[in-house]
Amino acid sequence: RRWCCYRPYQESSGINAEYGEDPEERKLSEMFMKLPSKKELPDYYQLIKKPIDLKKIKQGISQHRYRSLADLAEDFYLMFRNAQEYNVEGSQIFLDSVALLSVFTQINESLQKGSSGPQDPDKPTPEAQQHQQIQHQLLSQPPGQQSHIPAPMVLE
Repeated sequence: RRWCCYRPYQESSGINAEYGEDPEERKLSEMFMKLPSKKELPDYYQLIKKPIDLKKIKQGISQHRYRSLADLAEDFYLMFRNAQEYNVEGSQIFLDSVALLSVFTQINESLQKGSSGPQDPDKPTPEAQQHQQIQHQLLSQPPGQQSHIPAPMVLE
């Protein structure tokens, strides 16, 4: 096992790939933005059969590949499971995956409790709104705000 299988990804949307001097300023999601190349970590691709990162999930949302919130959740759970399988327990990436899993689970459960009534054709569907809300909350979750996160979970 290695300590880190993901790396920060910087794109024009303003996602900061560099950590500041204060580790509390970093976003937990940064390490999940983009997988390393096969050249950088060939053993990751031997161990993990379905690699996925937030960039691919974001593309899936943009291209309407997710038919339901459950489909979207499946990819998030896969990403966290991959991180926990490959990385050393107790490593930063492992701990970040546990924290983000807890946040995602909390958001997912609260969205599933929402109602789905008739929709205005000009308004985004509830699923589209849910996808946007999950994406926004996960991408902006700083470590210092973990006090409201439910007990950590580990996927097996």
